[in-house]
Amino acid sequence: TDCNVFQIKTEGRDVECGFVTVPRRHADPTGPAIRLATVIIKSDAEKRAPEPLFIAQGGPGGSSIKSFAQLLVSSPQLRPARNRDLVLWDQRGTFFSRPALLCPEVSKAELEAMTDTKNLSETEKDELQRDGYRACGERLAREVGDLSAFNTVENANDVNAIRQALDYGRIAFYGVSYGTELGQYLMRQHPAILHAMVLDAV
Repeated sequence: TDCNVFQIKTEGRDVECGFVTVPRRHADPTGPAIRLATVIIKSDAEKRAPEPLFIAQGGPGGSSIKSFAQLLVSSPQLRPARNRDLVLWDQRGTFFSRPALLCPEVSKAELEAMTDTKNLSETEKDELQRDGYRACGERLAREVGDLSAFNTVENANDVNAIRQALDYGRIAFYGVSYGTELGQYLMRQHPAILHAMVLDAV
């Protein structure tokens, strides 16, 4: 897809953007599917290492693409590696991936509590926020179905599925914050695909 879909200006650099379709449950490959927003920032080195560097944001819920992609495209000198392709993806349920498990109901409740004209008590404000979470959870359950599939086990399987879809062999993996937990699951579930691992802020 056009990188503008992910709010990225490629600035003439070698960047590919798109979606990788994966099973919602990897144990059920013919079941419902989800789409993972994925960006490849190609190495600009004369001698490119065969293992790409997969970069995972924290949260859980943070967007790797929104947090890192434009900066790494615009400022190659800030890339953690110049001799490797960089692969960023929005983990299942997050931001540019589809479905995105976003909760405008909660933001609305928080805004109401902040601009309180009814002089609500703290307990009432907390209840207002809880109502927002309930409404969001009910809506997502209707729209998405099996919300329990949005978990770290499936997330680690997604990394391997993206690797396969992009036709890479082994990979290097960098995870920050929650990305370090994801990295540990990846080491347990798919150790053979890993060339190197960086766990930053466990």
